[in-house]
Amino acid sequence: MCVLDDFSLEPGNNVMFSDYTALFNIVSSFDNPDHVEFSEDYFKSSFSQPRVDIANDIVLVRNFEGKLVASGTIFDQNTTPAKSRIMVQVHPDYRCQGIGTKILHYLTQNSIERGINLCLCRIPSYRPYAISFVKNRGFENDHVLVKMHLEHKIPEKPSIIDWGFRVRRLDVKKELPLWAQLQNEIFEDDPHYEPVDVESLKALISHSSFDQNLILVGLFNERPVGLCCGWPINSQLNGRSQKKVQIQGMGVVKKYRRKGYGQALLFELLNRAFLKGHTSSELVVQSSNDAACSMYEKCEFKEKYRYLWFKKAY
Repeated sequence: MCVLDDFSLEPGNNVMFSDYTALFNIVSSFDNPDHVEFSEDYFKSSFSQPRVDIANDIVLVRNFEGKLVASGTIFDQNTTPAKSRIMVQVHPDYRCQGIGTKILHYLTQNSIERGINLCLCRIPSYRPYAISFVKNRGFENDHVLVKMHLEHKIPEKPSIIDWGFRVRRLDVKKELPLWAQLQNEIFEDDPHYEPVDVESLKALISHSSFDQNLILVGLFNERPVGLCCGWPINSQLNGRSQKKVQIQGMGVVKKYRRKGYGQALLFELLNRAFLKGHTSSELVVQSSNDAACSMYEKCEFKEKYRYLWFKKAY
């Protein structure tokens, strides 16, 4: 532990989750238009993945009373060249005191010591103060993701597509190699994509919120050609339970695109989520991916805000 003026900095630990959850929810509820209350179990599951080392990847900042007022997290990304993603959160009552700057310095030095000289951070467009913060510290624009949202009303109508195409649930007990191979092939041309393998997928499906019925594969003449993954989020907001599904890993391999297969996969996932009581869906898409943006808009997804990714080389 080291002391920063009136605050102490300490590594993450296995008894931090109650404080960490409270801090995250306070920071998010301050200005996040999509804020939902996350539980302690959610973060325990998230940080239990093999690639997360709580003591080395998380730093906590407490005031002289022992209250957790800020935290920083570093995620090593499985990319070439190697990159680190940095996340800093400071309690609204403790901002403009230099805490964020010191956490950022600590995390970037941590990254350099690991031999990683490129750091990334993601900031939503509704936080202009955070955008100014990273720009003033030498971070540059890298790419932009669009956050889109859909309210579930009635089941979606199936698309009219070629004979020979069908959608089924992926068997996560037997088909993790297929999932990894298919997802990596779909996104192989995306310079920002982080490849997955069987071990990383095992960690994902061990998460407490995972629902195997929302992992779908599309087949043409029984050949796997598309994938659509949904991740449930169950939360409390203003005393009311909310169920939404995040759509991730959505796409079709090159040879089979522009045939309606992606829309068919999406509609099947939306219908399954609707029948399970999910009231809305959300996803993110590259702002430069005109075809995908057009398809989602055709399916009545609406843009809510954007995620701006920044980078800095050391």
